[in-house]
Amino acid sequence: MTMSDEFNLVLTDHEGVTVVSFDSPTALDAYHVPETARHLYALVEKHGKRLLVLDFSQVRMISSQSLGVLLNLQHKLQPLHGRLAIAGLEPKLSRVFKITKLESMFPFCPDVAQAVAAVQKLPADQEETQ
Repeated sequence: MTMSDEFNLVLTDHEGVTVVSFDSPTALDAYHVPETARHLYALVEKHGKRLLVLDFSQVRMISSQSLGVLLNLQHKLQPLHGRLAIAGLEPKLSRVFKITKLESMFPFCPDVAQAVAAVQKLPADQEETQ
């Protein structure tokens, strides 16, 4: 499923986890971020998605506004017991998360398969109640 004609935001289901792939290297730049944010927020608010992996393997640039979108998405998921992981982030972009001290806010995984496994795993505080 593609959510935009201007760039491709592709959704796939992996074992109950929604994987969002950005087919454009500029999907998270300042120009595209409002549209990207709208689509990402709709996944949670309108479509009820709770387990998300964002596949950054094609992304080559990220704006400061995109960091805010990711934080807002994380905050929207928290009260719903949802989880978000980021896959395939190139080293240059991972430095952005380190510099802004946001690297601890998200699980970062080298590939989609590991990110899917990360969001499927229950947090330790929820394991005890299951």
